[in-house]
Amino acid sequence: MTPARFRWGMLLILIGTLILLSNMDIVQWRSGPDLGWSLLPFFLILVGIEKIFTRSKLQFISYATSIVLVAGGVLLAVDTDLTRADYDFGETREVVFDPEEPVTLLQAEIRIDDGNLTVSHPCEELLVGEFPEFTPSPRFKEVIKDSIASVTLSSRSRGFYGGIVRIETDEPDDWNLSFSRTVPLDLTCYGDDSHIYLNLDSIPCRTLKVVADDARITVRVGSLEPNVDISVEGEDSKLYLYVPPESGLRVDGPYVEDCIRGLELTDQDGVFFSPGFDSAACKINVTLESDFRSCNLGYYGDKP
Repeated sequence: MTPARFRWGMLLILIGTLILLSNMDIVQWRSGPDLGWSLLPFFLILVGIEKIFTRSKLQFISYATSIVLVAGGVLLAVDTDLTRADYDFGETREVVFDPEEPVTLLQAEIRIDDGNLTVSHPCEELLVGEFPEFTPSPRFKEVIKDSIASVTLSSRSRGFYGGIVRIETDEPDDWNLSFSRTVPLDLTCYGDDSHIYLNLDSIPCRTLKVVADDARITVRVGSLEPNVDISVEGEDSKLYLYVPPESGLRVDGPYVEDCIRGLELTDQDGVFFSPGFDSAACKINVTLESDFRSCNLGYYGDKP
């Protein structure tokens, strides 16, 4: 059997496998030309390698290229954005998470590096994300158990073929997210070298954790939950944290004193409290874990 004959046989196996996976709803693509165009460079490279080693002492490599073609084609179909119905690298895309079953708590984990993350307003759904042109849609996972929804959004490499061929632009990833106005939120954000802007004053945020080095972090929280726990960690980051004027404020951590200048807080064994903390309808507990490049903690609006 010649390597060329073996190649065409394996190519038919690949096409049949992809059709089977599509019928089983394991993969999906907008049209055949999309997948064919994405596979064409991969196919040409492997055919070139096959021709080089045909009728040589290393002819087994010619047969191996056909096996690589099948494995790579299946991997591409299952693991990359090219098989997603909403994939278009040059257009704005939207992700909506709105399950039909009831949810009493949303746990969200956001992982973005060297990008821009903005949370600016509430929505009627659990989560709505918008990703402008040239920003790859993040990997998105969701699990619902015992009325608690857990979602994870993480950065995806800018490229095709699982990152073997990359498309680099000067534009950072730009994520715009909205969370439910009624379902309590536990939010965790990771974002080194990023600009993170979280306007949560109209979102019932219960806990917030931000870990981001060399970043610019701006957080504005509201008083929709009776207890709000905030933890921020970011070496060499700039932090701007604003809380509602009617809330009770508790601030803890090894680098607190540089962040609370100008605030009328009482020192109790290294933990600082605002007047009337115990009787406040909304208590906000802030833990600052890092030595920030700069830190500004204050109230927004007019403090009574």
